[in-house]
Amino acid sequence: FSLIFYSLTIDNILNIIIILILAGITIGLVTGDNGVLTQATRATEATEIEQEKEKILLALSTLQIENNGYNKIKEESFQREIDEIFGEGKAKVYTNGYNAFSVMFQEEDKNYRIEEDGTINKIDIALKITNADEFKEFANEVTNGNSFENQYIYLLNDIDLNNEEFEPIGNYVDPSNNKPFAGIFEGNNKKISGININKPGEESGLFPYNIGTIRDLVLESGSITAERAGGFTMRNDGGKIINCANKININTSNNSGGIVGRNDGEIIASYNQGIIQGNGASLGGIVGYNAEGIVNSCYNIGNIINNQIMYAGNTGGISGANTGTISNCFNKGNVDAYSDAVAGIVGINYKDIINCYNLGDITTSTRSIGGIVRI
Repeated sequence: FSLIFYSLTIDNILNIIIILILAGITIGLVTGDNGVLTQATRATEATEIEQEKEKILLALSTLQIENNGYNKIKEESFQREIDEIFGEGKAKVYTNGYNAFSVMFQEEDKNYRIEEDGTINKIDIALKITNADEFKEFANEVTNGNSFENQYIYLLNDIDLNNEEFEPIGNYVDPSNNKPFAGIFEGNNKKISGININKPGEESGLFPYNIGTIRDLVLESGSITAERAGGFTMRNDGGKIINCANKININTSNNSGGIVGRNDGEIIASYNQGIIQGNGASLGGIVGYNAEGIVNSCYNIGNIINNQIMYAGNTGGISGANTGTISNCFNKGNVDAYSDAVAGIVGINYKDIINCYNLGDITTSTRSIGGIVRI
């Protein structure tokens, strides 16, 4: 070996080094992150994604033509079209709103979301929840600090928590001590039953502190006991609650509602059927205190009972107090309170109430009462 080495000239050695460098560069150009093969693979994947998008939109367009573009498309109809195009059992359809859907391919991790305006995007799903144990693990992750910011969480089956005491998804103590949910929770119109949240003296809800999006979810049965509470969240801080339904009872003191306790975000197309019972200020069927938030296209059919004897208890079929905007809402639940400022829509109002009506009975021991709003 030494003889061979010594027989090489400096020029030979330099040539070998140059050849090795060029070989490395060539391999990099072919297989590196920006290599030819890598780019070709990405281009093929992109083409497949676009082709799948076109096929999904074709299935949707077929149904829209059949429905004259106006009627709500049923999940089973869309599933039938997807099965016909891709093959039965290849992809599963989930409803995510009015003519909004998700299409999940079963054998590969490819998921598409179709928005109401027809926009379709490939999305990454952080968690797919299929049973109660997985739901509890998800709750623990949020409580331990994983907010799932901008990540999709999909509930794929109904969940029964069997009335066992449940630790909520995250927590809120004060502005500097909290664990929020910041992702997109897709309920897929599934139901959670047997909810038992017992947090006396605390702020609570299924998600105590929400800065993300929760949609298409039904709280079917159970109860929440807390100082301040909302069925879905106590504090909706810039978050969105869309197309959700609460049927569980809430036992509380103040600033509580069937959907949200305090709303600084949006509550859209949601309803409450549960009984809201408390003994303090600002109780409502949808939201306790709508603080600069938006409540649109919501209704309440649950009874609201405020047992506190006090001035300005602020009890309403939709909201106890409002400094935001409430529009296109109605109340059919009975509102029964011993305090002042009791009304069918809002107990005490400082801002906008638009196109709302009340059909519920309003009862109070004071003279401070209104069909729509008292103050």
